[in-house]
Amino acid sequence: MKKHRKLDIIAIVLTIILLMTICMNVCVYIYKIISPLVQNKRVQKEYEELIKQRDEQLANIRKTKTEEEKNKEELEEVKEMEEKKRITYYFSKYITYLEEKNYEKAYNLLYEDYKNNYFPTLEDFEKYAKERYPDFMRIEHTYMSRQGDYYILTVNIYNLLTNEIIEKEQKYVIKEKDFLDYVLSFQVR
Repeated sequence: MKKHRKLDIIAIVLTIILLMTICMNVCVYIYKIISPLVQNKRVQKEYEELIKQRDEQLANIRKTKTEEEKNKEELEEVKEMEEKKRITYYFSKYITYLEEKNYEKAYNLLYEDYKNNYFPTLEDFEKYAKERYPDFMRIEHTYMSRQGDYYILTVNIYNLLTNEIIEKEQKYVIKEKDFLDYVLSFQVR
């Protein structure tokens, strides 16, 4: 009986070991099958996220016009304008550059000889502009005339915040070489 009992215990232990081995094999088998599926889902999710980001970037690129497209549209708009409106548009761009503190662009609109005489450097012009012009301006066009290739605008410039007049009867001379190709000068006071 003891021998029989010992054999029963050995059989039970062997059965347990066999069952554990089978379980381990099943677990390894399941891991080998399921692991790639889980990995694939993670990779697929990352891929879908990248595709989504790419689509958003492409949509933004389509929405954002290139500088060249903007310039072409602006040129077409200016070509459609009447003379007076076109010249006041040029002047408005100059004033906008000053308000935005984009002094280099405003400086580049000045007639070359005029620059050399009054503002030899960008720094000279910037100093003058900061002293003479407020941050926000209101422009009142009082008179416009044409003398050959030159347009003379007479304007009053007001501080938009205080409504105080900054420049009374200020004259600006604009020479249009071609559409959107112009230079200007003004009375230095």
